[in-house]
Amino acid sequence: MVEIVNTTEINIETPSGVERDSWYGVTIEAIWAEASDLYHHKHLISGLNSRPTHISEDADAPNEVSDLSATFYGPDFTTTLEWSGSEVLGLTYHLWRIQGDWSHSGAWNVTQPGWEEVGSIGSGPNNMTFDYITANTNSALTTTYAISVEDAHGNHDTILTAGAVSLVEEDMLSPSILVAIIPNGQSLPTESAWLNDGMSISFIGIDEGLGSLSIHGSEQLSTVSCRLLGDQSNPTTAWSEAIQDGIRWDCLIAITNSMKVDIRANDSAGNPTELVVSISTSEEQSIPQPTDENNGVAQNQQEQSSSTLEGENAALRIAFSFIAFLLFAVVILMLVKTRKQRAPAGKPTSKEDSWIARFID
Repeated sequence: MVEIVNTTEINIETPSGVERDSWYGVTIEAIWAEASDLYHHKHLISGLNSRPTHISEDADAPNEVSDLSATFYGPDFTTTLEWSGSEVLGLTYHLWRIQGDWSHSGAWNVTQPGWEEVGSIGSGPNNMTFDYITANTNSALTTTYAISVEDAHGNHDTILTAGAVSLVEEDMLSPSILVAIIPNGQSLPTESAWLNDGMSISFIGIDEGLGSLSIHGSEQLSTVSCRLLGDQSNPTTAWSEAIQDGIRWDCLIAITNSMKVDIRANDSAGNPTELVVSISTSEEQSIPQPTDENNGVAQNQQEQSSSTLEGENAALRIAFSFIAFLLFAVVILMLVKTRKQRAPAGKPTSKEDSWIARFID
């Protein structure tokens, strides 16, 4: 029993985890205004102003999802979440996402930083699905998804266990393909090459007859198909499913000259790779090499040319040396002619006087 005075409203808290049906009623107690004792002269008025009222008290969170699964489809960048529905009315499923591999955690609290609510959906009795389209990052990243459940009373448990969490690789990359030609009756390829989406390659000098194109993926492949491309004489054939043998796929072909095979492969996320292999049974014409006789003639001509060049070089060296000597002589003469004459300093000696007297009358 809860007592209140001079008010008509009260809040009664239901303990967490309690789910029960309850009845509430209100009685009014009036006290004579002139009474000297609170426990005397009381008049209980019951059932006149209120009737017992039924209410469901629910402070218990609903059961969480136990079978969540997530798959990613690369061409549409779409992750599809699936889980079993519930017949309980008024449930709301909240869908959460966080980047990275969080599958090793013991419990997942979706209110912690990093988690992002990407949508919500009402309950239903059948299997539930939700599609989330992610941004194209041209990558293959691991993402963890989770679902929490909220009932009509607002009870919502955000700490989840393994059944409500699913890990998925959001792979948006087309697979690389190893293509090899294996002649009929052989186990080893004669030609092989790694190719990416949109590439093409030519294999030349392949023997005619039955054979196969052996195809391996850089990752697990889900489907592989082949077809022959047409030309002016033959139409393009329909797609034919390759034969799977473990991780290897084989397209059986009849090898003829100048044929083109179109190959289409999808990985487990649906990302496609398409490429073209051209096959020719004739060898490429190599550039003719000179014979030994021609080689001898060419060698003699080369030796004669070398001797002639050496003689010409020697003559040029002599000519340049002579020109350099002449230039040196000219420079010396110019220096001598332009040199200023200076009178001898001091008095001439008796010997100098006797020498000059011969020229004076």
